[in-house]
Amino acid sequence: MENMMAATKAVSHFKSAQQENSPSRLWSVPFIGLVLFIAFYYLSPGDYFPILEGAGLNKIVAGLALVSVIWSNLSQGRPWMEFRIEANLLLLFVAVLVVGIPFSAWPGGSWGVFTESVIKTLLFVLLMTNVITSRSQLRTLVRVIVICATIIAFVAVSHYVTGMFDQWGRLIGYGEKEYYNPNDLALGLLTIIPLTFLLLLEAKSIFLRCAYTGAIALMSLAILASMSRTGMVGLAFLGTAWLLSMARKTPKKAIIGMVVVMALVATSVAMVPALADRFGSIFDEEKDDLGSRAARLEHMWDGLAIMAENPILGVGMGQTPGAVYARHGSSGPHWEQIHNVYLQVGAEGGIIALALFLAMMISETARLKRAERALMQGPDAEMVKWPRCMRASILTFIVCANFSPVAYNWFFYILLGLSGAALKLLAPSNVVEASTVGPSLSPARLRRLMFQSGGAFSIRPSRRAERSPAAPLLARSPSGLRARTSRDGVQE
Repeated sequence: MENMMAATKAVSHFKSAQQENSPSRLWSVPFIGLVLFIAFYYLSPGDYFPILEGAGLNKIVAGLALVSVIWSNLSQGRPWMEFRIEANLLLLFVAVLVVGIPFSAWPGGSWGVFTESVIKTLLFVLLMTNVITSRSQLRTLVRVIVICATIIAFVAVSHYVTGMFDQWGRLIGYGEKEYYNPNDLALGLLTIIPLTFLLLLEAKSIFLRCAYTGAIALMSLAILASMSRTGMVGLAFLGTAWLLSMARKTPKKAIIGMVVVMALVATSVAMVPALADRFGSIFDEEKDDLGSRAARLEHMWDGLAIMAENPILGVGMGQTPGAVYARHGSSGPHWEQIHNVYLQVGAEGGIIALALFLAMMISETARLKRAERALMQGPDAEMVKWPRCMRASILTFIVCANFSPVAYNWFFYILLGLSGAALKLLAPSNVVEASTVGPSLSPARLRRLMFQSGGAFSIRPSRRAERSPAAPLLARSPSGLRARTSRDGVQE
């Protein structure tokens, strides 16, 4: 009986996966809304056409996408919204921030940060993990993100060529929002380079390979043109990770790659000598003409002090500049950010918020690593590049977040939503990885989800399942991975 039930589940998954991956389901109404939502975020047409900004098209599109996905779920007999591990952790993180609003140093300012930034990132993660139901949709969304990032990089490089700089001599990025600041421009593009490399690995035609290679080169040029030390650290991290990964498989290619990288670095420094001084200012204070290095180190100490003084709920979202100013008085800095995401979250949301923020990062990178190992041991090994490249993007953000005040920017949350959607598609859904909102989300269950179960990925399959007569049927599924039984790594 158990074997027949397992076989029935496998056949059911086969049919549903066939339906999900059919071309007719690619451009569903919720997915169109999601694509428009992400395109409006990146390209920010309201910055160039003010009439669009006043119309609030991005909010309208987001609302329609949310309504359509809820309607789609209910019409198919599913819960109104699926809350997966990353969404549950993000909800808890946002809940802690919201609880702190009445106790904020400026409640109105914290509420503004919540409505303008935090609620949008939460909505985006929920949309991404609920709307994307096939690999073709996931791949299409990654392509849209890469195309938008390439446009941003092209505009930034053109600004550098035409001499568009701000009053401090820094490059003017793209638009008037997140990608306007050169440091944010560099960090945002850094997180997308591994996704572009993922598409390069999947490309079949020479034209696409050249296009994706050119996109990576253009993004790298934009990062260097920004003169962002965070961007330089991120490029160094990505280059080192790439060479080490190559060295484990093909040492000869790694040596060639190292020579190419060194040649590119030498050429860049020869063409723009200021790059060497800018990178050297990370270690040598005398090379920092603006004195930003010393100021940011001082602000990091301020962040630790603010967190120690307000350990429970912090000073409120967006209120660290005022807290830093209050610590120094009129003779100190004027409303400057703490350039460290972790200190920013801890100072503005308290220790609990910081713990949840770190849990999101640790949980997602660990699950992606387990997914990578599981795929390597299964028949769908060619898909291993998906969790590997997405984990590289998240690790890049984890490293660069030490030097940026981007706790509420979209950079990390886009990666969180993408990786959550990818993990959902790389193996059949089960009761361990997904849950509906409600009393079922207990601290003990959340702990199991994060650190024990590994989501839908069980590296060592159950021997009992292997001996089952249904094993040949369960050995492959349309998504390429071995289907799971209720006894295979699921805590009932």
